[in-house]
Amino acid sequence: LRIRGYPKDKVEEETRELSTKLGINHLLERRVSTLSGGEQQRVALARALIIKPKILLLDEPLSALDQETREEIREYIKEIRKILEFTAIHVTHDFVEAVDLGDRMAVMFNGEILQVGEPIEIINNPRNELIASFTGAKNLFKGKVTARRGELAEIDLGGVRIYAATRKLGEVMVAIRPENIVILLEKARISARNVLEGVIEEISEKPPYVSLKIDAGLPFTVYLTRNALEELNLKVGKRVYLAFKASAVSVF
Repeated sequence: LRIRGYPKDKVEEETRELSTKLGINHLLERRVSTLSGGEQQRVALARALIIKPKILLLDEPLSALDQETREEIREYIKEIRKILEFTAIHVTHDFVEAVDLGDRMAVMFNGEILQVGEPIEIINNPRNELIASFTGAKNLFKGKVTARRGELAEIDLGGVRIYAATRKLGEVMVAIRPENIVILLEKARISARNVLEGVIEEISEKPPYVSLKIDAGLPFTVYLTRNALEELNLKVGKRVYLAFKASAVSVF
């Protein structure tokens, strides 16, 4: 504000007002060298917002922070956006961060915007394999639509047949998110259109989930909570059934 020619009393007034809104009054008299990483980011945001920009560019503001501080500042950014109602372009390689903070998302690769939309739209309807992979759809397979049954398409994934809600024909790619697959101990009558038999090959931690690699004719990845894993008594080598709805299959 001083560089922009604001008088001293106006600088002090604006600084007090914004620091109160952002909850950083207690940091105003501190030296930069004494601030933690999270405190430095709060002050940096205040310095950017003090001039009341029409649009604020945040270029990976959380990338250098540890996990706990990153989550803390992410919540802080959400809160101050509600208070100050400013528009921000937030650049990040972290998909979870983008979904948590973004009202709209643009996925960019090699300088080209591949898809734009609300986060949930991009998650559920990725336009191509690259976007599906970025959004966390670990189960990506090539296939071919071999038949149609009303609104459903039968897709052959190299010997494994599944059903998806799509109007596409011919050669396709399918994506199934790990958290959209349910594990059953017995084959039962359920609403899910797809039920595949498989064997658990690997169990590993992927906080807050547990990740299972299952051979069901194709290598599937499934995410479960630790409680679900223990309740089902799942072990490597155990035979299980994978169930997922036709609507859980993205086709492109």
